[in-house]
Amino acid sequence: MKSIVTVLLMLLLMTAALLADSGRETDEDEIRTVIEMAYVNGVHIEKDQEAIRRGFHPNFSMKVNRNDQVSVVALNSWILDIERSKDFANGGKPVKITHKFPLIDITGNTAMVKIEIYKNSKLTYTDYLSLYKFSDGWKIVSKVFQGH
Repeated sequence: MKSIVTVLLMLLLMTAALLADSGRETDEDEIRTVIEMAYVNGVHIEKDQEAIRRGFHPNFSMKVNRNDQVSVVALNSWILDIERSKDFANGGKPVKITHKFPLIDITGNTAMVKIEIYKNSKLTYTDYLSLYKFSDGWKIVSKVFQGH
């Protein structure tokens, strides 16, 4: 009888531990949140400089391939370009931005994310974002992309 009570008590404790863990955000959840806040919303929807700076590491760089020449764009330069583009975005017409995450690959404190950005249901960009997990959370550190 004592062993049945012990087993039941252990099962109860294990169930409680699992339920407690289920409320915690996983690394994948945190990565999605950072990308949606800083990249999807910050860059594409609201063009919000503060949101961008919260989710991107200050040493972020974007690699751009034009005519077989790769250039590097630093975060501050990119933010200036985003700010300038506010006035010209889609000729003032509203644009519906949606996104998909075909891949989130995490190894320890490193992650690679493939995200597709759709404007008015049309695939516009396929981006590959690299992230590191720092003491204050996940940050986007680099980007390469394909425009469609």
